[in-house]
Amino acid sequence: GRNVPSDVAVIGFDDVREAQLTNLPLSTMRQPVDDVGRAMARVLVGRLAGEDVPRRTMLPIELVPRASG
Repeated sequence: GRNVPSDVAVIGFDDVREAQLTNLPLSTMRQPVDDVGRAMARVLVGRLAGEDVPRRTMLPIELVPRASG
């Protein structure tokens, strides 16, 4: 019995293509997928080489406001 977005906001993650195509376009958080892949490859290669690699990697995310939020 709730109405989106007047009663409740709905937000997704990853900004998949379908988020734009629904009857009520879904607000979402976009992450830099290519940068995530590159960062994880560097960590993997570093670990395989016996290097001391960071345990955490922070990358920027972006709010993509649409009709649901």
